[in-house]
Amino acid sequence: MATEFSKVFAEDGKQGSLVAENAQGQVVVQFGERRFEVPRTALIAQDDGTYHLPYKVADMPVQEVIPLVEEQLEVSKLERASKVAIHKRVSEREETVQVPLEATEVEVNRVEIGQPVDTAPVVRTEEDTTIIPVLTEQVVVTKQLILEAEIHVTKKRVTNTYEQTVTLKQEDVKVERSAEGAAYVDES
Repeated sequence: MATEFSKVFAEDGKQGSLVAENAQGQVVVQFGERRFEVPRTALIAQDDGTYHLPYKVADMPVQEVIPLVEEQLEVSKLERASKVAIHKRVSEREETVQVPLEATEVEVNRVEIGQPVDTAPVVRTEEDTTIIPVLTEQVVVTKQLILEAEIHVTKKRVTNTYEQTVTLKQEDVKVERSAEGAAYVDES
């Protein structure tokens, strides 16, 4: 027995699938967007679990199944000689629908206070505003001048005699000049 969505190959090589089977021995085979109702006996089972249909899709000798989509069903009853007639009519209409959508927006503001407090304030609400205190601890250091000591510096003029032997150098110059026929020596 064929299972729903089994692969079906037509004579022209096109692949389709088995989408439905009814109690009257008919199956619905779909190739692309087209559906066909064929006798169950027309399907030839293959060893790999697929089915072969001995027709080309373009030459299907059976009636094409066109699925009906309905959006609304209107049933009316006519009484004539014990007969009932059912008429189906699909109608469309456009309708504007107004749907209220609610949202809650939150605005967050930080308000700087900078004021010392003795105890932590509690969270409070004023109208639609919830006030959450933000605390920080700070070390408070006080500064005070204390005269701990004095240092006294006194200047004194002191002269000390220090004796040291040093070597001093001095240069002496000796100039010899000669004039025509006479020579003299200048020692300075």
